[in-house]
Parts: sequence; C-alpha cells; structure tokens
Amino acid sequence: MPKVLVERKYNSRRNNVRNCDRFGFSSGRMRISLISLSTLVLAAILFSGLFYLYQVNDLATKGFEIKEAESRIESLQEERKKLKIKETELKSMYNLEREIKDMNLVNCSNISYIEYSSPLAMK
Repeated sequence: MPKVLVERKYNSRRNNVRNCDRFGFSSGRMRISLISLSTLVLAAILFSGLFYLYQVNDLATKGFEIKEAESRIESLQEERKKLKIKETELKSMYNLEREIKDMNLVNCSNISYIEYSSPLAMK
C-alpha cells in the first residue's frame, strides 16, 4: 500500500476520534452505535415482556377473586331463601298455636271493652 493512502486512513480515524467524545456525539449530532441500539431494543423487549407477564398475572388474580365473590353471593342467596322459608314457617298459625299450648296460655272467652268518651286523657 502506498504511504499516502495509509496516512489518509490514519488521519481520518484520528479526526473522527477527535470530533467524537465518549458517548458518540459528533459536532452537535448524535451518533447511535449498533451496540447501543441493540441494547435499547433488547431493554424495550424485556420491559414489554415483564409488563405483559404482570398484566396477565394481575388479570388472572382478579378473575379468581371475582369467581370467589360470585360463589359467595350464590351461597348467601341460597341461605337467604332458606331463612325466608324458615321465617314463613315460624310465622304460620300452626306454629303459633303450638307455642301457645306449650306456654300454657288460656284463650279468653269474655272480652269486654271500655268506652270512654271524655276529652281528657286517661291516666
């Protein structure tokens, strides 16, 4: 190789190094190296993957919680129906008469009402 070409290559490399600092900036314009771009893309893919996994996990957890709440609501509705039936049974006339007999209460045969026509209140 002729000596002139070698010096030009060497000088052009020195000028590039002189014009660029450690971070790849050259005369006000940013130079992105292939390694930096690859690292940036890899970091973006990694972040996106982790974010996706977080979202899927969060969605699955919330779905599980919703299923538990729905089953709890169903069981409470069934319990409510049973309690309504029990209430109706306890309020029935048959049960009331049976309770009256169990308490040894007596039916009244003579009922007398007091009529008071005075405008004063009774004490």
